[in-house]
Amino acid sequence: MRLSLMSLVLASLVGCVPSGGGGGGTAPDPDDGVFDALPPPPDGGGQGGTGGQGGAGGQGGAGGQGGAGGAPPAGPSFGVATYNVQRFFDRTCDSGRCGEGDFEFVPSAQNYQIRTEDVARGIVRLYREQGADVLALQEIENQNSLDALLRALRQYDDFPYTVQVLGETDFDASLDVAILARGERVRVITHRDEQIQRPDGSRTTFSREFLEVHLDIPPLDDPGAPPQRVIAFAAHFKSQNNDDPGRRRAEARAARRIVTEVAEANPNALVVLAGDLNSAPGDPALEDLMLGDELERAAAELGDAAATYWYFERGEAIDHVFRARAGACAYAPGSAAVVQSGAMTGLGGSDHAALAARFECAD
Repeated sequence: MRLSLMSLVLASLVGCVPSGGGGGGTAPDPDDGVFDALPPPPDGGGQGGTGGQGGAGGQGGAGGQGGAGGAPPAGPSFGVATYNVQRFFDRTCDSGRCGEGDFEFVPSAQNYQIRTEDVARGIVRLYREQGADVLALQEIENQNSLDALLRALRQYDDFPYTVQVLGETDFDASLDVAILARGERVRVITHRDEQIQRPDGSRTTFSREFLEVHLDIPPLDDPGAPPQRVIAFAAHFKSQNNDDPGRRRAEARAARRIVTEVAEANPNALVVLAGDLNSAPGDPALEDLMLGDELERAAAELGDAAATYWYFERGEAIDHVFRARAGACAYAPGSAAVVQSGAMTGLGGSDHAALAARFECAD
């Protein structure tokens, strides 16, 4: 998440102007933006996206980039997506500071319902159009917020996510990560309390939870196959607002080490990292994450069309899906898709678009 002056002006019109706080990991990072209207959810159910489903039309790379397409997979395939829902606060002022200009805000009952339904429709698009078996979410305030979102999602008959895990950091007005997934939860591991090292040698921690969830997911495209072990990491690296690039680089280096070690210990598992990393290609933190080519970036083939956030109309690819090469399965070429509500806009009222990709696993 990056902060733009234009977004601040727009946000002030709806009383959602963030403060400038949030450095050092003892307070959340502010986001900005206003809520855009979503179209009604797509008709019909089922898992789409394996044969050419596009994202939102109009945005280069988003419409028509989705779906594996081409030859059928050698075995079952699995979809992974990431979606920063943007400052999804509940209706309780936990910080005691929820006035104009404060980081936390309390939406009205009507706005909260509208916002929840918008985000839910965005998630519905991800599992219907892109076949997202695993979804990493960012900026969920707490369990109350997640529960409200799940209630809205359960109104859809094809709601698939039997696993719901929140990486709560327990700060007042924190904005946390979560993982929704099909299948069965096997194990949950948290990493936020681990000491990690900056480039200058000083120590820090992950700014949010670095959430690790082990799953057994039955394939939908090969009903006779056994469940696939999937290990998903959800991340949200340090914001560039009140920037601390050394901390973001420490997060990237630690994430690469942790994900790679887990993949090496679980060679038969699909091991993925998904989230808002606040780093675009060429940024030092992303270069650190990709050092040694141990992690494969799913959207690399999209080039400039991989943008998921727009800063003064300049697109930036800061939301990512990676696969650990030491694990099982392979990225399905052509499957990466940016999913958004319109050109240079996010998804479901967020200032971020979602990113989805598919991975094929041999029989």
